[in-house]
Amino acid sequence: MTLTIARNIGVIDATAAEWEDDVRKQIASGSNFLLVLNNERGAISRFCAVFEMENDCDPTPMARCSLFSMSQYIDLKDFDELLRAQDNGKRVVFIDQLDLALNKPPRVRHYLVYCPVWGIISQHDELRQSRESLEDYYQTLFHFRHNPDAAIYRFVDGKWQMLEIP
Repeated sequence: MTLTIARNIGVIDATAAEWEDDVRKQIASGSNFLLVLNNERGAISRFCAVFEMENDCDPTPMARCSLFSMSQYIDLKDFDELLRAQDNGKRVVFIDQLDLALNKPPRVRHYLVYCPVWGIISQHDELRQSRESLEDYYQTLFHFRHNPDAAIYRFVDGKWQMLEIP
């Protein structure tokens, strides 16, 4: 059974010390998160290394309108800090678990219940288990705000594909 409680998207300040440990924790939990990154060559190179990407990767900054559209899922204090970071020329990057090269089998199971806001809700070896978990996700009573949509994804031919489940 999956239980979704009132929570906010994690925010990590990559300009602070020990940010890499916080990133590893978020990745291990399967949660999507926001990362504040200095807009400098050295900081971006470090980002690329931490996420096991090519040295010349170029993380896409989140548009201000996208940040506002996610505001209901961000702690108010963090939201203000994110706006301030953008005003100061820093990059705010949305880290999506499905985009991470290290999130593929065998590190994770072949079926995921995944939400574009929260990230990986649950992992399964069988489609039947995934369906049950998705149903549990939608049955969760949530008084403050609705659960964002989620779906079942399957790892096929080296990438995650959303399944069309009737």
